[in-house]
Amino acid sequence: MVISIDTKRVEQPEPIATSLAAIDQNGTQPSVVTMIHYADPFSPWSRGFQPVLARLSSVYGEQLKIEYKMGGMARNVSQWFEAMELDEESIAEWTKGVIARTKNPISNQFLVAPGVKTTWLASLAFVAASKHHSKLAIALLRRMTEAFQIELLPNNRETIARLADEVGLNGDQIVRESFYESTISEFAWQRNAMERKNLRFDNLLIEVGEENRLIENTFSASEYEQAIDELAPGLIKSEPSNVLGYINSLSGYFVSAKEISEVFDISFVESEQRLERLAESGVVTSVRVSGQTVWKSVSGESDADLLNVS
Repeated sequence: MVISIDTKRVEQPEPIATSLAAIDQNGTQPSVVTMIHYADPFSPWSRGFQPVLARLSSVYGEQLKIEYKMGGMARNVSQWFEAMELDEESIAEWTKGVIARTKNPISNQFLVAPGVKTTWLASLAFVAASKHHSKLAIALLRRMTEAFQIELLPNNRETIARLADEVGLNGDQIVRESFYESTISEFAWQRNAMERKNLRFDNLLIEVGEENRLIENTFSASEYEQAIDELAPGLIKSEPSNVLGYINSLSGYFVSAKEISEVFDISFVESEQRLERLAESGVVTSVRVSGQTVWKSVSGESDADLLNVS
């Protein structure tokens, strides 16, 4: 599939930063910290950042605004391979290296799966979804990374429409609007902004007022917490404590040991042990997908009588 995008589009001005002391029209204080993530449903780094961003969102709540923008990893995957000097064998080794770095499970074959010709179709779907509902768009991004990087589902309009339906969007509408001029234009602007700022898929940008900090190739939430606390001292922090409740809140999605480890600030080994105990109790189920072990909620609802097993 060829997707035509004018990457020379005139750049739109960046939104003016809101003062930390400002109060919005509803009388509530806006987010103090903004974190920008340039993502792609086929970027293994985007999949790797999910546990980190889940932890930060749980800890800081509304004080932290996470902005997801599409970088569009590969308009043509074959040409991207050539530019990276990779072939089918070496891309599998490259992906294994990403897995070792992020510790978040994906298949090392997902970029050479049949039908993976472009990543832009999925990126455009996220941009289209964002125009309707930002939180559901983020849910769609997570679901697409799972579907394409773990389950190896076909990369086509039908799959994207189904995934959009799963998260509560109108799938046919999202796919149709992915090709609207306004969607393509917005996607081009986001890609241009990523290039202009010299950002990559493996880094996150933290902004607090006029200050900012770029953290690269780091997949431990503790380093981002430290940076946020230095840039915006005194924020109220919450510590999530209920593993089962967290998994049930993600009913329909895969949860990895890495994600539980990051969100609950425990070791990877303890994370696996907790998940195994929950699976033995029958409240979550372990799933083997593309040679990787992930977990899913069974009931989708927290059961107070079972919480002690976590």
